[in-house]
Amino acid sequence: MQYGERHEIISNPHSDNEANAYLTEAQITPLLQRLSSSSTQHALFLTGHGERSIIAAEGEQNPLLLSFFADDLKTKGLQVAPLSLLDGNIPANTGVIIIAAPQSAILPPELKKLGAWINQGGQILWLQDPQSAPQPELAQLLGVEWRPGYVMYPKFEEQELPHPSYLYARPNSQNSLTQKLSSNVLMAQASSPQAIDGSGWQSDSLLLSYAPAFISNNLAQLEPQAG
Repeated sequence: MQYGERHEIISNPHSDNEANAYLTEAQITPLLQRLSSSSTQHALFLTGHGERSIIAAEGEQNPLLLSFFADDLKTKGLQVAPLSLLDGNIPANTGVIIIAAPQSAILPPELKKLGAWINQGGQILWLQDPQSAPQPELAQLLGVEWRPGYVMYPKFEEQELPHPSYLYARPNSQNSLTQKLSSNVLMAQASSPQAIDGSGWQSDSLLLSYAPAFISNNLAQLEPQAG
């Protein structure tokens, strides 16, 4: 759909069914609201710390890239761009800052800008890999801390998984962000964050592990035995 110079692509999951081939009012109304908005929101990816790239070379299929995620944000009407906090400030039309698995520490002057952004109600999406730099200062800004160790699932063989650090998690049906999701998510070497008492933040889980999952500091604790 196009509105002036702005456009957005929306897919209909029932497009192959003639009876449901048309978009509904519930799909079109929010689309028109986004396109007719006087300001375009930006999704900015923090750079300068070895984060995952949002740019893929032609034909590149590297699973560590976030180019597919960036392209999906663009189809939803967001302008996607990199963000360097050492040589600039956070633009006023920023909708969300995405911190995608930084491999080195975010520097104090950058943290100061992020802290001011958070205190003004700014939104941050922090993606963290097992090999990412811990970022304790950023965690403190967000009122969370990472529990030491990894989430383990001792019945991994029953689910045909290669190691106890692989497990399935389900979306939290009580959270507004995930209540419409129904598919399980496969995770590997996942860590579990928890809210810091007295931080003033409200917290909730997006994904929930299945019992009898537990946290262990030793990846070899349940290593399959040969024989």
